[in-house]
Amino acid sequence: MKNRDIFFVYDFIREPNVKLYCDLLDYSLKFCCLATLVIRKDLKTSPNVDIILKKLEPYLIEIKDTKEWPGTVLYSDTAKLYKFNLNKISNEIFKNSTNGLYGWIQPHAPEDLCLLRKDEKPFLVTISHEKDAYLQVTDIELNELFNCIPGIRACLRKNGIAK
Repeated sequence: MKNRDIFFVYDFIREPNVKLYCDLLDYSLKFCCLATLVIRKDLKTSPNVDIILKKLEPYLIEIKDTKEWPGTVLYSDTAKLYKFNLNKISNEIFKNSTNGLYGWIQPHAPEDLCLLRKDEKPFLVTISHEKDAYLQVTDIELNELFNCIPGIRACLRKNGIAK
């Protein structure tokens, strides 16, 4: 396996500001065509959750009950995982629905926005209730990201090789 094919994990050590968040979502369209959100059954939801899901409805691929999604494993109960097509229009909905990565949290929004590649490998993973997020990128993708969005560099720290 060549180094350009190895994915590395870069943790967010601070949440990107709104502009960097929007720039990152725009940049992700280069690699990602899928997005997921989660509704936890053990948490309440506000009417805003229904508004967001209604806007995303045209891009919905599937809804399934699961105990696991990128970054999270539940030990009891299940959650509803919503999978969407990610494109310029749905991306605008994601950008305008919260003010940042950690805004994807119940009760005000669905949880844990994840952006996935065509093969469903993660590019961006959020674990909102823990104020945690990370990128899974190759060195080439990371360098390109830093060139396109220089301010994102200060938000990231290399963690290791993705499993």
